[in-house]
Amino acid sequence: SASTFFLREGLETWGVKVDVFKHGKYKNAPNSLTEDDFTAEHLENTSSYLESIDDYLLSGMSASRHRRKGFVKGNWDIIREYGSMTAANAKEIGLIDCYLNVFPLEEFVEANKDGGSVKNVMKRLNKGIDADANLDSFCANHSVSLNQYRNRLKKRKVEKQKRDDWEWKKHQVFEKLAENGVMKNILAQRGIEAPNFNIDKDEYLKESSRVLKKEKIVIINVGDITDEMGTKVINSLKKVKEDESVKSVILRIDSRGGSAIASEMIHAECQTLSQPIVCSMANYAASGGYYVAANAKRIFALPTTITGSIGVFGIRPDFTELAKRYGINTRHVVLSRNAGMNDPFCPLTAQMKNSLARSVDDVYATFKRVVAEGRSLSLEDVERIAQGRVYTGSQAREVGLVDEWGDLSKAVSYAQRNFTESGAASVEVWPKVPSFGERVREVMGEKDGMGVFGGYGSGDDEVDVILRRIVANVFSRRDGLLRDRGWNVMLTCDEEDAIHMMLLDYFQSQNN
Repeated sequence: SASTFFLREGLETWGVKVDVFKHGKYKNAPNSLTEDDFTAEHLENTSSYLESIDDYLLSGMSASRHRRKGFVKGNWDIIREYGSMTAANAKEIGLIDCYLNVFPLEEFVEANKDGGSVKNVMKRLNKGIDADANLDSFCANHSVSLNQYRNRLKKRKVEKQKRDDWEWKKHQVFEKLAENGVMKNILAQRGIEAPNFNIDKDEYLKESSRVLKKEKIVIINVGDITDEMGTKVINSLKKVKEDESVKSVILRIDSRGGSAIASEMIHAECQTLSQPIVCSMANYAASGGYYVAANAKRIFALPTTITGSIGVFGIRPDFTELAKRYGINTRHVVLSRNAGMNDPFCPLTAQMKNSLARSVDDVYATFKRVVAEGRSLSLEDVERIAQGRVYTGSQAREVGLVDEWGDLSKAVSYAQRNFTESGAASVEVWPKVPSFGERVREVMGEKDGMGVFGGYGSGDDEVDVILRRIVANVFSRRDGLLRDRGWNVMLTCDEEDAIHMMLLDYFQSQNN
């Protein structure tokens, strides 16, 4: 299900007027502010992507349960209409295999330790279980906590890395020694021959490019596209250009859109890279998120990813009537007829509206051109699938906006196969997550370890100073949310995202 609030009547009651300029009949984000109910296009698009997600989920569950006794695909209609059900009901129709008050993991493990049978444990417990259930395939005789398992994997990885580093250091020594003909012959007599020397031949062929040339694949996360997010992504892309060991960039996009300007800046910076870009879509890659992805060499998405929304809108509130109701009168001194265009206390004239509409049309034309060039489509083809329509990953693949289904690991594998020599390049995530101290220093405006954090003490006095600085910063803000917040074109999936991103952008700007 999907729910939408329609605020038009409430806004009118408060004396707030909203002017919306958009391109794309399915660009429904601002409808929440201008309508009392779903428009035909809004309802059509919402129903379409909900049905696509629903079909995918049901087909997946049907595929996993179809072999179970008593379950048939037609059960779904009955299940949906029935609503919630007991565990016994679910087992009866094949939705689950068994139901237990407490999952007897420890008893299963103990049974295997003693050479017993898991099925016998279940029979003894006498809980709902099919007689033909293949529980004897459970062969574990030891259990560990998730933290223990994670620590073991981490330790194993560190130990392997140490061994590998040592072997490759020895390889470098042998390589240096082999430059001398006599030493090369001595090493060869002992079975240590170039080019792999002490490294297994197959391992050398696989790893040499990664270890010796230090090949890297960089993953750059792209969230909702505020000005700050755009700056972070662009800075990471600039560092990629300076690092010859980076062979490919993967844009990991989980974004419902954002600022049109920030989206264009990220796209433009991507165009300057010599390294190929692969896109991996997470839950969302819509509107501005798709703008950033459009020119990737390969686009991967999940079947349930929300993407598309190729359209543009701009919102310009008018608080003139609201101000009048509270006895506030605003007068304007302007030097041109468009001077008050960005002032929410100045009613829009016809000329101002034409100017704003023209800006939206220009951004939409640019958006379509970016998609056409990136996806090798004609502008006519893009127009047919654009108009702000939202797609699931499944639908986007059908219309040519996505190349393959797959998660981040599949995108990494694609980059390894196609853009690295070794096929085993190291994978890094940029920018690296800052520590808590670094984040606080950034908020406080501290740089290079100076100021409050110049020393590394952690006494109560220092904590008190930090808290006082934070409180002072918060309460020293005198400019309001609407002050100097000029006209801005948004590329977002829905109105909630637009409002969220405008607020986020405002508070982030206060920290800069």
